[in-house]
Parts: sequence; C-alpha cells; structure tokens
Amino acid sequence: MANAKEVNVPVLFDDPSKCCGCGSCAARCPRGAITMTEGTDGFVLPNIDAEACAGCGACVSACGLNRRVGALSEGPFFAAAGKGDVSASASGGVFAALAAASSPAGCAADSPSP
Repeated sequence: MANAKEVNVPVLFDDPSKCCGCGSCAARCPRGAITMTEGTDGFVLPNIDAEACAGCGACVSACGLNRRVGALSEGPFFAAAGKGDVSASASGGVFAALAAASSPAGCAADSPSP
C-alpha cells in the first residue's frame, strides 16, 4: 500500500474577521479544494478540503487581504448600505438611495451632449 503524501494545507487567516469572503482563493485553487460556506452569522468563508488540497499556496497568493491590497491607501473611508433587499446591487443599494435623495424629480440634460 502506497504512503499518503503529506500536504501542508495553507492557513488563509487566523481569525474569520480577516476574511472578506470574496472567493478569490476558491477561484484560484487549481484542484477545486476550496468551497465558500455560509456560517451561522451569514458571512461566507472559505473551507479547504485537506484531502483535495495540493498545498501549492495559490489560494494564499490570490488573497488580496494576505497581499495587503489597499494597505497603503489613504482614508477617510466610508461604508453604507441601502434598505431592503440589496442582493442584486453592486453598491449595496447605496447608489439608488443617494440618487433618490439628491434628485427626487429625476435627471435631465440642459442640452444634448455632442
């Protein structure tokens, strides 16, 4: 019987709050060893299948948080969300709320654009 190969399964984060749930790690995995699973709190986090994992580290290199993407960005930063179901909105429903508040009558051009 052949010996099973020892694989060092990558650790993507040490605390679930260090994951944004984007799924880039799962998308990058060449063996499909990572599934995004919704936790009891509603957040989606990666789950690595140790049996399928090759230990290549592609998931770690794909993670923007591990690469500190945005770490050198200067603030201030703001966050907001619209009311109701915003699941189909890329902005979290914020654009529609801002547009309605700033232009209740809609938008119109003064003259046709060239």
